Amino acid sequence: MLAVATGGRRSWVVTAARQHDEVTSEGDVLTVSEAAEFLKIGRTQLYDAIARGEIPHRRIGRSIRLSRMALAAWLAAPAKKEA
Repeated sequence: MLAVATGGRRSWVVTAARQHDEVTSEGDVLTVSEAAEFLKIGRTQLYDAIARGEIPHRRIGRSIRLSRMALAAWLAAPAKKEA
């Protein structure tokens, strides 16, 4: 992260906010609702798949976040055969 030395804390905050906007504007990190819409399934169905460990995700406290890129890779991978 780059911050302008002459601006002190304010410059650091502005730089951090710009970097945050760049990351979130791409929509790479999704909420469960956004991921369900991306996958074209219901939220409950997505929560169930997460609970079974089928969907790549991360928990941050009580929140669940999903990576758009990880979901796309997961969709593109061959399906595992059930025994």
